[in-house]
Amino acid sequence: GYGSQGIPFKVDVTRFDEVKQMAESVLQRFGRIDILVNNAGAGDQGKLFTEMELSDWDRVIHLCLYGALHCNRAVVNAMIQQRSGKIISIVSDAGRIGEPRMTIYSAAKAAIIGHSKALAKELGQYKINVNVISPGSTETETTMERRERLALKDPIGAEKRLKAQLKLYPLGRFGQPGDIAHAVAFLASEKASYITGEVISVNGGYAMVS
Repeated sequence: GYGSQGIPFKVDVTRFDEVKQMAESVLQRFGRIDILVNNAGAGDQGKLFTEMELSDWDRVIHLCLYGALHCNRAVVNAMIQQRSGKIISIVSDAGRIGEPRMTIYSAAKAAIIGHSKALAKELGQYKINVNVISPGSTETETTMERRERLALKDPIGAEKRLKAQLKLYPLGRFGQPGDIAHAVAFLASEKASYITGEVISVNGGYAMVS
């Protein structure tokens, strides 16, 4: 309806060869890559660090961290050549303040923050902006499904935990996907052309990190 074109891809972002092929196909079709949004991720499934197997570590780190690294590497040369581009990675407040039962997820998201800040310094000379959006609890399909499972197991306990969690959000509500999308749209626009190397929390005030 907006007169835009899109190409669907089925890609495993933990495999660089697949990501590279996707980027090359986009370049062949459109001639340039202006915006990359890294938004793939998986959590620790509520396990304590001592309960996790090494295979659990690999799954989270490869999807969250390596997925972003692969996508960045696949597009950055094209952005350098065209002397412009926007790279936006979605992390989590878990990566800024740490969350129990999310130790590996917290580590992977924190690593993306460090990588993005360093990359912003490398690529600034090419007019490429690299930023990070750090959501708090957001009511995605995955989040709602998890709540439903917990409610089935322990309805009263789940309700108490949800109310206690909500009290930690000064704005009095959890995030909606649209809240994150609006922040992405801003960072991808020319209005944010002088912003790079930043981490913007979109969290209703949950984690006020200086």
